Amino acid sequence: MPKPMKTAKHKLNSAHVHGALIIAGFLGLVTGSWLIFALAAGALVFTSIQDGSIRI
Repeated sequence: MPKPMKTAKHKLNSAHVHGALIIAGFLGLVTGSWLIFALAAGALVFTSIQDGSIRI
């Protein structure tokens, strides 16, 4: 079975999520807290969805 082609929308969504995880990872690393990582990741992804950067 051939793999489905990734569209530009999927690639952009992936880039935004990876960026959010990198920023959240940095914040979690600096504070030494998994909770801060989780909250930052959730907040960044949520705001990206709300402002239309991540299209569902």
